[in-house]
Amino acid sequence: MKDSFINQVLEVHRLIKYEYNRVCKRFGSETLIHQTTEGFLSAYAHYFKLSPHQVGNQYLEFLSDYSKDLITFNQTGKYPHEIAGIKNIPRTKYDLALILSILCSPIRYQIINLLISQTSSLTRSVAVIGIGSGIDLEMLLLSLKSSNIIAYDISLSDFTKFHFEKKVELREAAFENESSLNFGAVVAIELLEHLHNPYKLIKEVADSLSPGGHFIFTTATNMPQFDHLYNFTNDDVLDNYLKEVGLRITFKEELFHHYMKEQAPSKNTFYVTTKF
Repeated sequence: MKDSFINQVLEVHRLIKYEYNRVCKRFGSETLIHQTTEGFLSAYAHYFKLSPHQVGNQYLEFLSDYSKDLITFNQTGKYPHEIAGIKNIPRTKYDLALILSILCSPIRYQIINLLISQTSSLTRSVAVIGIGSGIDLEMLLLSLKSSNIIAYDISLSDFTKFHFEKKVELREAAFENESSLNFGAVVAIELLEHLHNPYKLIKEVADSLSPGGHFIFTTATNMPQFDHLYNFTNDDVLDNYLKEVGLRITFKEELFHHYMKEQAPSKNTFYVTTKF
């Protein structure tokens, strides 16, 4: 609709409009992913009383910061946290980047599309680790057939609690060994790179799955975001470790970003594994 919130954002920010139209041209503009994201963005902005101008500004500021960090990474080979520690940014800026990137980044759109398609057959209990803005969980609710969903995050925003409190079981805590629960699936999208030791979590997830259960996750390579702590530079190391902890790779897709200012190839890799 012409007066929708996303259109108001696009009207005041030409760069966002250009990127948005590029994604629409590639994937279509009337998809369920688009409609769900636009509705979620509107609800998020209204909850925090953010104007279209404010939403666009915060998103562009996030992109500008990432562009600078990418230049530094190309020059030094170091992630931001290795140079200056982890900086704090407003929670809304980070959340808006996660939400709007689905509409403006082809790779982020593809990750969400894979998330929906690869979880559509799940019927047993599901754990979701790392809720963030909540948009990924919103997408999961479109595809999951399970009514037993537990979502973990060390910090839940007020909006997340308000939006999901009657839809899933929210746990404001880290996911640790939950072997007593025997999950049918565990989902962790764009999470592992935020951990100093992602292999510890992978082992805990493997121990928490029932036989035949699935661990669905992504990794990030050469993506120097301010809070990324681990760089997955060698797929063989991870793939071998998955076997060691009893997880067989049943689906794997690499998604390359091709940033204009990058020297080392940046990518996300989408994994589906099954416990044997």
